Amino acid sequence: MPDHRSSRWSEILGRIPALEGLPAEDLAPLARVVEPRRFHTGEVVFREGEPVRAIYLVGRGMVKAATADGEGREQILSVLARGDLFPHVGLLEGGGYPATATCLEESELGEVSRAAFLAVLSRNPDLTVRLLLLFSQRLRLLQDQVRELTLADAATRVARILERLARRAGLPGDDGLRLPPHLNQETLARMAGVTRETTNRVLARFRREGSLRVTAEGLVVLDLEGLAGRSRSPADPRPDQGG
Repeated sequence: MPDHRSSRWSEILGRIPALEGLPAEDLAPLARVVEPRRFHTGEVVFREGEPVRAIYLVGRGMVKAATADGEGREQILSVLARGDLFPHVGLLEGGGYPATATCLEESELGEVSRAAFLAVLSRNPDLTVRLLLLFSQRLRLLQDQVRELTLADAATRVARILERLARRAGLPGDDGLRLPPHLNQETLARMAGVTRETTNRVLARFRREGSLRVTAEGLVVLDLEGLAGRSRSPADPRPDQGG
């Protein structure tokens, strides 16, 4: 009799770009050790510095990964949605979680203990190679974000974040991609490392240019490609270049 629960998690795993193309039998060993867990809005999945005990796969909902500076100000590192695995560091070598993960809405996460995850990797080399590629890609993205925080101006940072969020979590509508209400000005400010006031000024500029609509229900991205063009600085490599 088929295991419908593991089949569902196999389907979610198969949507991860780095795992696309792997046959179902290669994903099944990992899917079988997934333990579904439900979290409420605002509930903490794990805290920064706690020993890494598990990896999580988002089945439904949305999670933010954030850290705090010495003065307690929150810096959001990423927003995770369906099909995202996290954390990407600390799992193989042990140690502590690199950030605090908090659910932004009612969420269902698939939990895999560190021991079970490492056991699956030891027996499935093809899956291991793909997951290492995934973790490498995520680390590259984090490096790019650090570069943005130090080199890019506020408008470029906000444009890049809006573009990423719209592609990842935007809900298609007649006039554009609508972001969930919790992906608001405050969230953008904490992801971009700028003040709420600066974020509001940047969004007002995007609104005047026709790239964005700000409504009571949330932000609507009207011109995704326009944001993508704005977010690429002259120093950035084009998609067909290496780096």
